[in-house]
Amino acid sequence: MNTQANMNRITELSLGMGILVLFAVVYGYLLMTTQSSYQVQKHYPDWQGVSWIKAGEIPGVGYFRKHFTLSAIPQRAYFVVSGTDGVSVYVNGKLLGSKRYFGARPSRVIDIGSLLRTGDNLLAIRVESDILGVAPELAGRLMLADASGRWFKIKTDQSWRVLRYEDVQRQGEVNWYSPVYSDLHWTAAAMVTAEQLTPQLPLPVPEYVYQRFPRGDWIWAGNNKVATFARDFIVPGSKIYDAWLGISNMGRYSLVVNDVPVISIFGTKKTMELVNIAPYLQPGNNNIWLQAENESLLPRLLVSGSVTTDEGTLKLDSGLQWKSFLQPDNTAGFRQQAPVMVRAAINSGHALAAISLLDKEAQWSDLLMYDRLWQWFIFSVVVLLLSLLLFVLFYRLCRKFSALSEAGGISACFALFIRPFVPGLIFAAVSLLLPFDLKIDASFVENFNLMLLVPATVLLFEAFILLEMRFAGRSLDEG
Repeated sequence: MNTQANMNRITELSLGMGILVLFAVVYGYLLMTTQSSYQVQKHYPDWQGVSWIKAGEIPGVGYFRKHFTLSAIPQRAYFVVSGTDGVSVYVNGKLLGSKRYFGARPSRVIDIGSLLRTGDNLLAIRVESDILGVAPELAGRLMLADASGRWFKIKTDQSWRVLRYEDVQRQGEVNWYSPVYSDLHWTAAAMVTAEQLTPQLPLPVPEYVYQRFPRGDWIWAGNNKVATFARDFIVPGSKIYDAWLGISNMGRYSLVVNDVPVISIFGTKKTMELVNIAPYLQPGNNNIWLQAENESLLPRLLVSGSVTTDEGTLKLDSGLQWKSFLQPDNTAGFRQQAPVMVRAAINSGHALAAISLLDKEAQWSDLLMYDRLWQWFIFSVVVLLLSLLLFVLFYRLCRKFSALSEAGGISACFALFIRPFVPGLIFAAVSLLLPFDLKIDASFVENFNLMLLVPATVLLFEAFILLEMRFAGRSLDEG
């Protein structure tokens, strides 16, 4: 009998300890995400005033076309697009981007300025839908800025033409996305009601980046084919919301942020790669290093940078604030020189508007990943130790308020102690699954109310259990 009772106590203690460890791990992760200086922001397209349109009524592939006329080449032009499952965008017959994600609406922003021309232009989009009962649906907004900086908008509506099969003309020589293809036999797009819409994915790069970039000055140093450019800066505030760097270089370049390698690729003067550097930054002092090389020409670099914090926005555009270093021929280290600067429109013959923006996803560095895992471990251990310390206090009160045997006291008190951690664990897990920017007000997260609400709930339940034992014990004594 005693053996069976001991086994039951061991089982109860093991199960309770497992719940406590799991709570520490989940709540530790919640602490890491809310206490981190980098608060992940999700940016969704603004479809206010934009109609969702569809091709037909059943799942499959839908094809959409829209002709528009330009009297002049815009200074900036980008297309915000979202569709069911998969979207491929063609501008004047050229494929600019394709994105697919089953079960949600992938969204993205595409710079199309380099492909536009005066006169007739064509947007052609292929949309896939594998969702049962959902037809291929599309929302799009073409943004055009003239020389004075005024923005104009072309939106998806019933003027778009749609078809449910891939069509070709002239014996296969003219595809459906070609400007010379005739879509007279296509039908008008149908409207989609809000109730029919499925969840939508956030944008890989926020729209405001395409409105602000490219900007800055082309910089270079001396006559070497390899040069390193650096920028030291102070990030104000305590929370980093967004930080984007656009880089254009005629050759290979490597980016290092706060001594952590971020990306190393080939670039051109006609494209600017957009890189999210927010996870690599910290409040206070930071540094950026860019090594540029070119075998045939001098390394020339154009950088557009923007950091958004709880205290405002910081610009990191290339200019006189940047330092340049030339690689010595026979000695180690760098030699510092003042950078030579000139406006891109004057030096290269290409205005900044001629540079196309490309989203280039940078993989997280192993060093950064290990740092976050270490933070998670520390937070989890601290939560576990505080929980065990709380149990010591709970056990003393439990023994004081209840008539429990010495042998069964620990297991019985621990079984009561662990109960509030079950709803606390569920609350913390649900909080992690909820997208903060959609389901919870931003200030709610910034003030750490969510972080404090979980332990407050657990402590409230613990106090309720102790009070219940206290009053139950008093009534027994009185009886």
